[in-house]
Amino acid sequence: MWEVHDDPRDFHAALDLQIRRHGENSHRLHRAIVVAGGLTDRTTLAAWRRGLKVPQTPASLKVLDIIEHRYQLETGYLRSRLQRRRALSGLVPPEVQHAESRRLAWHLPDDFDERSAQEREEILAWVRSTILSGGTAYHRYHSTVLKHRFALRFDGSGPPELAAPAQLRAEMDALLRFKSATLTNIGYQRSGVWGAETAAQREEHLALLFGALAALPDDEVSGLGVPRGDLTFGLLVLPSVWDWYVQWRERRRGFYTGWESEMLLLGAAFSRSQTGWLRQSPWLADRLRPIPGLVGQDEIDRIGEDWDGACEQVHRHALARSKEIERVARVHRDPFEPILPILEAASPVGSIARSRRRSCGACPKRGAIPGPPPRRSDPSLC
Repeated sequence: MWEVHDDPRDFHAALDLQIRRHGENSHRLHRAIVVAGGLTDRTTLAAWRRGLKVPQTPASLKVLDIIEHRYQLETGYLRSRLQRRRALSGLVPPEVQHAESRRLAWHLPDDFDERSAQEREEILAWVRSTILSGGTAYHRYHSTVLKHRFALRFDGSGPPELAAPAQLRAEMDALLRFKSATLTNIGYQRSGVWGAETAAQREEHLALLFGALAALPDDEVSGLGVPRGDLTFGLLVLPSVWDWYVQWRERRRGFYTGWESEMLLLGAAFSRSQTGWLRQSPWLADRLRPIPGLVGQDEIDRIGEDWDGACEQVHRHALARSKEIERVARVHRDPFEPILPILEAASPVGSIARSRRRSCGACPKRGAIPGPPPRRSDPSLC
């Protein structure tokens, strides 16, 4: 019904926009999805549009493929807007421990649960031996940094030294109530609601940020060394804090990724005019304390006198920094990683030929999959 010149970055906003611009509603789209072989219900589709839920199963991703095909969108239009920081649920066998299942599920094909028991065992064995064992430089780095935990715990679990201070936990609870409650508190405005999955992801991301701020500069984490009693969400109104954090992540990893860009967008949302939680929480200014080399008392006094102006400044800063990082961000996993065993084989062409003889989830022998063609090739090619 109209052309789109500024595509939303959020999944729920993009889905809602495409449904409306094609003159449809959730009920009509659901009927079309069912006809195309998709497995979902109308209430789930409506919850996706409102931002209450996100697709997190292989069947849900197939529904997104059908929607993209129906609206003639570019491949991955909707998938790319899913801020997936958790693996797809329902793929890994229940006997696998939770900690390992989350790592395994990132590397499994969408049709993993449809394959034979022998195929599933082969795929799991390959992922464990080739990817999770640390075969690439990035995974060797990742396995090293995992030994040095620094993220704060807001739920009281874990070792005492990682427990978030009571004041910071109270602020996190206030943020979660603001973004997750059915009704906002009187006097507050918001844009969008976090479902349980999104709230858990945001809590993890913020736990990493505050954990890095609190970590000592001379230990393995090389943090900023902010006293735990001085940690507050009011620090997120400081552009210098955001710059320190994204640059600290770049120094540890060696390059920027889309993760840093998305974190900055989260900061911009917090400080947005009218609907940002930070913008509507000027009481946080009273909890700011000087941090040597980062913020002095004079700046804290100015922030307290003009909280709205400070929020506007960090809002513009976060948006600008996000675009800068997005321009240079790299994929955190080597795109050639899945086919490294073939590239490094003595006879790569022979390896491919042998792999193609194995069955595939998209193979005609197993029956055609309704809707658009699957995105992933046979994982045996990996």
